Amino acid sequence: MPRIASHCLALPRIASFNRFDEQGRLRDRLTPQLMRAFLVNFVRLAKTTTEHSKSALQMGSPLAEYHLLTIWRIEAPVEQVYEAIENSLRWPKWWPGVRDVQQRACGAPNGLGNIRRYVWQSKWLYRVMFDVCATRIQKLVALEGTVEGDLSGVGRWSFSKEGSVCVVHYDWHVNSMRWWMNFTAPFLHSMFIRNHIRIMEQGGEALANLLFAPLVGQLHLDLCDLKSHDPRWPRK
Repeated sequence: MPRIASHCLALPRIASFNRFDEQGRLRDRLTPQLMRAFLVNFVRLAKTTTEHSKSALQMGSPLAEYHLLTIWRIEAPVEQVYEAIENSLRWPKWWPGVRDVQQRACGAPNGLGNIRRYVWQSKWLYRVMFDVCATRIQKLVALEGTVEGDLSGVGRWSFSKEGSVCVVHYDWHVNSMRWWMNFTAPFLHSMFIRNHIRIMEQGGEALANLLFAPLVGQLHLDLCDLKSHDPRWPRK
């Protein structure tokens, strides 16, 4: 971390020149040398932060953590809801925010080991890309997979019925692996969460439209925040 701090301090020093003369006119301009120095320090900062993210994961140090839970309640048969979620290769056709899904490996005949690559884009135009390897497939009950890429962790879908309503739980527990997401997490953590919630809101609405079914309701929770404020949550 001291190395990162030194590069951060170098950036404002580059721009800390006397910009105006005594008459208030602009004296200094952005010269090629100044721009080159700025870019060199920015690249050093990017490389250093990337190395820190990788070493932090290897040493078990915490990266930016996100543990988010979405609950959809759709008045539709659980078979139809499960099929739409399980067939993620078609998500880009109906789910806003999902830019691309590609098959990377087929895995076993029962679907375990199946790997698909997902590209998501938020309204802020930044993209995240990661692979999900299926580790649990229980038809009409649950889908689960490990996540590797710009994010690392676990994603879980679970399905249940309450009368005519299908209840879908999506548990997303990941760490960010992109240097800029970790570097800006102290300032943009809440924005990343809001973007995730917005994408999931769009997904619930789009799924209901796809199935011509009413969306009874949806709920979004930041479980990390709940654990930090609610003493009933067990501490790790």
